[in-house]
Amino acid sequence: MELQDEYPLWKVLPQFAQLLLDHRDDLDDYQDELRRLAYWVVREDFDRRAVNLRLAAVQTGEKGSSDAYPSTSAH
Repeated sequence: MELQDEYPLWKVLPQFAQLLLDHRDDLDDYQDELRRLAYWVVREDFDRRAVNLRLAAVQTGEKGSSDAYPSTSAH
């Protein structure tokens, strides 16, 4: 918990993204693993309710919110 407080996602993710961009040629062998790990990065912000509302709206022909990650704009 202490480390989580010291390194919040909004602070770590931009640095991590830049690291990946700077070394993307070196990471080709790790693409599958990085994709699996990416799930866990966004898991915390994923809004299942928003997705379910969007799916229900699509099924009934209504317009719904497409934002399943409402808090990512704050990161």
